[in-house]
Amino acid sequence: MLVYGTCNPEGYGDEHYEGLYLTDADIREITPAMAGVPVKIEHRGVDVGKVVTAWMHQVCGAVLLLFCASKHTLTKNKQGRIDSYSHIKQGRMDVLMEIQDNQTLEGALGKEFIQRGICPELSLGYNVTMSKSPAGFLKATNKRVIELSIVRQGAREGCKIRGFATSSQPSSAQQKAGPAAAAAQMMTSQGSDKLKHRIIV
Repeated sequence: MLVYGTCNPEGYGDEHYEGLYLTDADIREITPAMAGVPVKIEHRGVDVGKVVTAWMHQVCGAVLLLFCASKHTLTKNKQGRIDSYSHIKQGRMDVLMEIQDNQTLEGALGKEFIQRGICPELSLGYNVTMSKSPAGFLKATNKRVIELSIVRQGAREGCKIRGFATSSQPSSAQQKAGPAAAAAQMMTSQGSDKLKHRIIV
């Protein structure tokens, strides 16, 4: 079973932020190392799958205009440029993961929890190193993801499962187009005999 979702919202704070949340810089550093990270249920028990890949979500202007114009209201400033938009979040960390539902009982349970909407959200588990700044303030560094969980309610807003396919074998077109395109196909495909979709947007 392939699952597409958001595992972290857009980066928190600015370049001076040294707290526990992931910044844009943290997300850029972490995403290349996400492949192979184990997937769990509620941060406990054995692994039910693994991360296939992750990426920092970026939307080009043309795609953004097309998407928002069809489903959302755009807000423009005095110069006629878009100030804000709903739903699409630049810089969030999206992930494609595989639930190994045909290998373990826990994996089969994970599949059921996703299909039935029991665990509709995602939550990252990561370690940090705490130290003191020269001014004496605590700061979090060396953030390293150790697992990703499907959960009933995540700690961060917008971290949710956005689509899934019960077949875990990507098509040749998906393999050529890359993970982001495969995720997009999960969000838009209809009437496939091989894939069953649940879209939560």
